[in-house]
Amino acid sequence: MLSRIRVENFAIIDRVEVEFTPGFTVLSGETGAGKSILIDALILAIGGKADSDQVRTGAENAEVEAVFEIDPEAELKNFLLEQGVSDPEVILRRQVSVPGKSRGWINSRSSPISLLYQLGRKLVDIYGQHEYQTLLRAEQHLELLDGYASLEQELGSYRQFYRDYQIQAQEYEKTRMSEQERKERVDFLQFRISELERANLKAGEEEELELERERLKHSETLRQAAELSFQELYNQDGSIAEKMARIQAELEKAGKFDPKLSGLAKNLSEARAIVEETGAEVGNYLRGLDADPRRLEELSDRLADIRRLKRKYQLEIKALMELAESSRNELESLANYESRSAELEQKLAGKKQDLLKLAEGLSKERKSQAKTLSRQMEQLLKELGMEKCRFEVNFEKMPEPGPEGSDQAEFFISPNPGEELKPLSKIASGGELSRIMLALRGILAGKSGAAVMIFDEVDAGIGGAVAEVVGKKLKELSRKNQVLCVTHLAQIARFADRHFYVWKQTEKSRAVTRIKNLGSEERVEELARMMGGIKITDKTRAYAREMLEDSQK
Repeated sequence: MLSRIRVENFAIIDRVEVEFTPGFTVLSGETGAGKSILIDALILAIGGKADSDQVRTGAENAEVEAVFEIDPEAELKNFLLEQGVSDPEVILRRQVSVPGKSRGWINSRSSPISLLYQLGRKLVDIYGQHEYQTLLRAEQHLELLDGYASLEQELGSYRQFYRDYQIQAQEYEKTRMSEQERKERVDFLQFRISELERANLKAGEEEELELERERLKHSETLRQAAELSFQELYNQDGSIAEKMARIQAELEKAGKFDPKLSGLAKNLSEARAIVEETGAEVGNYLRGLDADPRRLEELSDRLADIRRLKRKYQLEIKALMELAESSRNELESLANYESRSAELEQKLAGKKQDLLKLAEGLSKERKSQAKTLSRQMEQLLKELGMEKCRFEVNFEKMPEPGPEGSDQAEFFISPNPGEELKPLSKIASGGELSRIMLALRGILAGKSGAAVMIFDEVDAGIGGAVAEVVGKKLKELSRKNQVLCVTHLAQIARFADRHFYVWKQTEKSRAVTRIKNLGSEERVEELARMMGGIKITDKTRAYAREMLEDSQK
């Protein structure tokens, strides 16, 4: 639901802020007062075209902010969550500068205008003389028809089957190749497998080889350190271990007279054991040192081979080993290529036949429902003053079934007798378009479309009884959608739950637009003005009051 709109420095509007409620709201006022400018401002907020001419003369920027309350059960909620918006209130803000530059925000976060536009189409449907027209997009007509026909379950089953078919088709395409391509692939895989198998790679090998090579490269330094340590710690006369043994013996003798020295002797014994063990290990290390230059060369060559393969394939050793295994599996699969390809082709052909049957079933149901929709539309349009209007859903079959079936559908219309049916976008005027959409939305109420519907010029070219029917239909539609309507006709305005009056006045030699929410008596006066013109009589007021009271029953 649209709950509030704030407009600043937009066209002749200096600043206007309006709060809206659910149900049916009308905006009325003299021609040129700025009623439709408010709609243009809303269109800007929801991603419509920006133009420097929209900026009020003397201002640097025009800014529009539209606030929407989101039903937690609405499908739109999932779309918002995908965009990182979880708030129950969505604020769309748009700013246009004098040079024509435009910026957009969603809940105070900078947003691409394309996202504002995408979100705006899910929030608001606008009908009238505006570029922002849902009904004029032929690609949406099939969706509207499906909503009318309540095909959600059938479409869900078809879409899942179509996704499965696409996966299988992609798998089949991967197997398709010419004999020359297959031979080249086999040769390539055989070479790769041979190269990797000759390498005989092992996990952790590179690190072990690098460590051994470092020992061989610095064997003389290691030998000198080990020899010195072995002699000093353990092997020569007067070694550290020997001196520690002598000191320990002396402490043990003296310990007979002072237990404290016995404890120190014990500590020294433990330290001496560590020194002797370390000396023995250094001796073993010394005896195991290898300075073979041929081994060093072998290690360098092996490491060079490993690193060459890593550079070539841009993979680590574990991944190279996995590549060898996957290559062997692919080679085996190619060996069974013909039988595998024939099997997949047969399965895919069967799957496509099933898909075509499902698409044909959808198409049959759509065409049946389209006839019913056409009859209902023509009857409603007759009530709305388009007595000789013909409405039809034109179908074209696609060469191949797509995610929505095999149909393309577009609404065709002939507003006048003797005229051929043509696409809706090429026929309808603003008023006709609004009435057509009113009829269509009345039929589809609660099944599809945005929650907010705005009708501009729905009263163009009508009056009297037809205008009253339009008002009643808008009222009915507002039971399931929030409906806003710009109108000049009291027969329509009388049915509104809320009535705003828009007027233009001069302040400081500048024209400005003002808007007011009318109370009961003010509504009577405005309805009387809409009916009576310049001179409003008591009789006109009385009739206006009667109209208002009768419509609110």
